[in-house]
Amino acid sequence: MNYLLTVILSFLSAVIGSLFRPWVHWGIEKRRDKRKARRDLILNAREHIGSSSFSGFQFCNEDYFVQLKPYLDKKVIEWIVNFEKYYDAVDDPSSLNDNLKVELLRQLQKMEKKWGLI
Repeated sequence: MNYLLTVILSFLSAVIGSLFRPWVHWGIEKRRDKRKARRDLILNAREHIGSSSFSGFQFCNEDYFVQLKPYLDKKVIEWIVNFEKYYDAVDDPSSLNDNLKVELLRQLQKMEKKWGLI
């Protein structure tokens, strides 16, 4: 009887293990993929922001902005969306673009910390 109970429990643990192992593995892979996608998004956005072709005018039309928008401060979103209005109102427009770059890079750094990427 004791032998039969051991066999049944071993069989049940093997069946349960074989059912849960793929689910656990899937959860780990899902988190890994999400982390990689976030890391790639921040890396690509940072490269674009640091490039010489960066412009506040066109940034709101970029995929980076659409993907990052839910995580950016409302102040920065308004700045990007209404960049032309701010651009016309300042004495030194190039400083506005530079200030936007600095603020976007600061926001990306905050996201990296929040997401546990650094």
